[in-house]
Amino acid sequence: QRKLQESSALQEKKDNNEQYHDYHTDTNNTDTDTTSKENSRLTFLLTNTLLSLICVIGAALAAGLTMGLLSLDPLSLEIKRRASPSTKERKWSEELLPLLVGHSKRHRLLVSLLLLNSVANEALPLFLDELLPGKVASILVSVTLVLFMGEIVPSAFFTGPNQVEVAARLVPLVEVLLVIFAPLAIPIGKLLDRVMHGDEGNEQGD
Repeated sequence: QRKLQESSALQEKKDNNEQYHDYHTDTNNTDTDTTSKENSRLTFLLTNTLLSLICVIGAALAAGLTMGLLSLDPLSLEIKRRASPSTKERKWSEELLPLLVGHSKRHRLLVSLLLLNSVANEALPLFLDELLPGKVASILVSVTLVLFMGEIVPSAFFTGPNQVEVAARLVPLVEVLLVIFAPLAIPIGKLLDRVMHGDEGNEQGD
């Protein structure tokens, strides 16, 4: 009977140890899951914040470059390229002229910048919706950001006193955008040439 009692006590102690081990294992697993979810949530928020910022910058560049580039007069740039006393101004004008001479090139540039602007403006509310409580808040913030940071400020900056310099420094970026949006921009640009200028746009663009 004594041995039976000892055996029962040992079994009970063993069961208690197993329960203790299982409890701590479950607790550790719960902590691990909680930490993993927090890290995933943080990554999710940071990703959407970064993408929202990229959209705002994209909209700002598109709006600013549309105003800054397409408001430049190619004849004025040609005069500066040939007769400006400033070496830098001659260089900037020379870099800008290939983008602006001819209706075909100007139409392709216009369409590419408008496509960038549209993509950025349409995508921004999608990312903000994941960051803000409610669709109304995301729409209001999106409209505010696009209006001030994506339209007013860049338009004022790109058409300021350093318009030619700013536009010239962004020529490499514009060339990348022309390549990215070429599948859509080229056919739409050619359609604009036909509708607005007939064959004149193609002749001047060659």
